Amino acid sequence: GRHARAFSKLQAARASMVAIGGSHAQRDVFDRITVDAGIRSGRFDAVTAILADRTKRRAGQADRFARTRSAQIADLQAVATSCAAE
Repeated sequence: GRHARAFSKLQAARASMVAIGGSHAQRDVFDRITVDAGIRSGRFDAVTAILADRTKRRAGQADRFARTRSAQIADLQAVATSCAAE
């Protein structure tokens, strides 16, 4: 339930994930957890940057995870903008 704290710690660890080891798929699990924690804590700009980095590492091809999370961020930002306008 402490998504902001989890996001901060996972985001800080991203740079050293390669040194920790594991397969690309195993490291991607941590990226996915980081993204989801970031979305839940409202860190949309930082999450968008992580998704862009993931896409870049995949030869510029966004996977379904990146597409759905980007759409989720857009929806949440639209709701926030709508609420702020009221």
